[in-house]
Amino acid sequence: MASEREHEEVAGGMLGRVAAKVKQAAGRVLDDEDLEREGQLQDAAVDAERQAEEEVAEAQHERVRAELEEERAETEAAKADVEAERERIEREKQIQADRERAEQAAAETELRERERAEADRQRQEQAARSEESEALQDQARGAMTAAQLEQAAERRAAEADRIDPDTGPEDQRSA
Repeated sequence: MASEREHEEVAGGMLGRVAAKVKQAAGRVLDDEDLEREGQLQDAAVDAERQAEEEVAEAQHERVRAELEEERAETEAAKADVEAERERIEREKQIQADRERAEQAAAETELRERERAEADRQRQEQAARSEESEALQDQARGAMTAAQLEQAAERRAAEADRIDPDTGPEDQRSA
């Protein structure tokens, strides 16, 4: 019967523990050391199986925890990448907006400079026309004054001829 017992499979779990206790008790009652030892071995096997199951469960739990931690780390890295990309896009938008504002300001400055230059040119042209007009007026006044002086001289000469007809322009040259 011992050879049959050697080939028996040990049942685990609660049923195995009950069977182990029954074998131990039966071995003591029957004074069968082999049966009692078989019960003790079966009890130890149930403990070992329970311990192994707990270790497997703990290992699976640790594996799942590690996988979750790895996924969390990957998620955090992906989140950081997305945030970095968002910030890069925002910086590019800001740079573009700054560039557009600078271009607008430059265009406005250029327009003001052109308007100022055109106003300066028109003022200078007006000043030149005014100077030319004044010069023409001065020239006309000068011509008028010369004509008036000439007329006055002719009138005085005619009056002098009237007063003293003998002294004419030729007499004045010889004298």
